[in-house]
This record gives sequence, C-alpha cells and structure tokens, in this order.
Amino acid sequence: MTREEREQIEEAARAARDERGDAGNVRVRCPVCFDRTGKADYRRSLSLDLGRGLVYCHKCQVRGRLRGYASEEEPESAPVARPAPERPGPVRPLDTSYAARPYAAYARSRGLGEEWWAPLQVGYVPITDDDWRLAGRIVIPVLDAAGEWIGYSARRVVGDRGPKYRNAYLQAREATLWNIPAEWGGDEPLLVVEGVWDAVRYLPHALALLGKPSPSQVDLLARIGRPIVVALDGDAWEESAALAAALTLRGAQACYIRLPPAIDPGQIAPEVLADAARVSLAYGSAEIRAAGV
Repeated sequence: MTREEREQIEEAARAARDERGDAGNVRVRCPVCFDRTGKADYRRSLSLDLGRGLVYCHKCQVRGRLRGYASEEEPESAPVARPAPERPGPVRPLDTSYAARPYAAYARSRGLGEEWWAPLQVGYVPITDDDWRLAGRIVIPVLDAAGEWIGYSARRVVGDRGPKYRNAYLQAREATLWNIPAEWGGDEPLLVVEGVWDAVRYLPHALALLGKPSPSQVDLLARIGRPIVVALDGDAWEESAALAAALTLRGAQACYIRLPPAIDPGQIAPEVLADAARVSLAYGSAEIRAAGV
C-alpha cells in the first residue's frame, strides 16, 4: 500500500467510522481500485476492520494497516482479521413458517429450493432480533468436510441496516471453498463461481470461491479430479481465463465462460449457462453475450 493509497483508504475509513462507530467489519467501495486495475469499484470490495485498522480489497488486492493501529515494525501484509464464525446464536433454521416467509421467498427467488435448506444448514435471523449485525438476514454457512461451521455469508432480506452482505470466516477464506462436500467423487463437471448466492442456483455441482481465486484455492481445485468450468463475474472474465489456465497447467481439465459485463452467474438462466458450459468443455471457452433470467 502506497502513501497515497493509504490516505485515500483512511478517508473512506473515517466516513465508515462516522456512520458505524469505531468497531466492526464493514465493506465499502475501494477508492484505489481504478488506479490499480483500471476499473472503478461499485461492489464494496474493500473490507475494513475498524477495530484493528486492517484493510483488504477483494478486487485490487490492496492490503495493510491504517496509521495509528500498529507499530511500524508490523508487516504491511498482515491478514485481515475476521470475526469468529461459530454458529451465531440467533440463527434459526430456515423453514416454511410464517416468520420465515420473506427469507424463504428470497431463497426460492435465487434458485435455492427447500430441499437444500437442511443439508446446507441455511438459516435466518428475524428483523426483530437484538443482534443488529444479523437481524433481517438469511444466513448460509461455510461448512468444512465434516459439516462444521467455519464461516457464513449473511444476506440482508428485511430492513435496511448495514451492507447487503456480512461475511465471517474462522480460517482465511482464501484457503477454503463453499460447498466442499461437492468436491469429491463423481465425474460431473463442477461450476466454480465467486459468491455463495451465485452457486446455489446450480447445486449440487457448484463451488464458490468466496471472492477472487487465491493460490491455495487453485491447489484445492486442481486436486479435485473432475472437469471444472470457471464462471466468475462478467467484469472478471480475464481472471476466469487465468484460473482455467492455471488449473490446466496443473493437469486438471478446466475451461471458462465469459459473462456479459456487470453480470454474475446468479443472473444467468441455468439453461443458458449449461449450454455455455457444454461449449466451453468442448472448445476451452465460451461467451455469453446477454443475460437470461
């Protein structure tokens, strides 16, 4: 992080602190993405730990610590601290009860059918709950191979408190994948996308990176032994191509799909993406020029 970048990020942090207080993890638009990548950040890619002064952008990869939080000897590459993701107490299992209606409706609207709620341990927190961080949200856990919670993604459904998504991971998200049980066995192609809600429409053969791909995740994917179709968000199609190439170099059968600009896989009709996947597997890549919903 350069001095100029730090100053821009500190200004964004001051604005977030004025709005939300001195503690907690928040996501804001990254002020340095355009200079680093040539593309402005419209998706709140910059994570700020206001309690510890740690910053990390999931888009341009800028990271470090703001001034006033640590000694000069602490390395700039210190990882972003994340809240412990033990199963939050107020989370109720998602069901068809009256209280769960808006959350169940949202799940169905994203292609997450009732048959998946229990296996994936999907839950919700009523808007009336005292937990201001999670109230009004549907919660999808990140599970390890044993089915234990190691993180979660909470999407705002009711109310307008806080950012659209709140995420927490026990271990670095760069070292895990969402829907890990889908990894092993079988020979069906696996769709690899960025976010949990991008993946749910394509269950069971879909994994989520929980952000942009990391070297550890490349290693995980390369060991799966199944064909892999990479479909990151439309603005990240070059990263899709790079990930597919990296997996191919490691001996995996991998290809990618280029989505339309500003479109993510959750906005593509399943039959459209399925056709593109077949083309991609046959020729190495495919392009979807318009989204179908």
